[in-house]
Amino acid sequence: MTVFVKNYVIECAVCQQMKVNTHPSSPGLIPIKGQENVTPFSQVTCDFTTDLPETEGFDSLMVVVDHGSTKGVISIPCNKMIDATLTAQNYIDHVYQHFGFPNSFLSDRGPQFSSQVFREMARLLGIKTLRSMAYHPQTDGETEQINQELEIYFRIFCSNNPETWKQLNPSWSSATIRRFTPP
Repeated sequence: MTVFVKNYVIECAVCQQMKVNTHPSSPGLIPIKGQENVTPFSQVTCDFTTDLPETEGFDSLMVVVDHGSTKGVISIPCNKMIDATLTAQNYIDHVYQHFGFPNSFLSDRGPQFSSQVFREMARLLGIKTLRSMAYHPQTDGETEQINQELEIYFRIFCSNNPETWKQLNPSWSSATIRRFTPP
């Protein structure tokens, strides 16, 4: 049975068309300091998956990953033109109410995270903000990998029904958190 299932998955036409061929990173990953004995979502990373088919006024996902302990993922529908204030509001509505504010917030250098509003808000709340560098897997590689996985699954699910991607993941409707396990 195991061999049959393995061969079926390998030969699946949809999977072969939609999945991206990834190669493991050659440099070793260096953990970010201060990740010992952390609570869920006390160290988070955040990024956006954009250019999804528009549904119910949304065309993107804000992806928040627990970088420290659980590796949990919360994906929040949003628009590509989201600003710093709306990013903070989404975080408060979907993450803060369950886990509180993080000790550190790691993100790329996008305008939502680099704005004066976001930096000042983080300073006032005592949140350490960290910025990732391009091609620096030690920092934000986890979120980028999750974004890639989400894009693959949305591409597969949306190939026939592109208007329904918002209903495919229950994390924003029932506040459940999907644990990410790499393939």
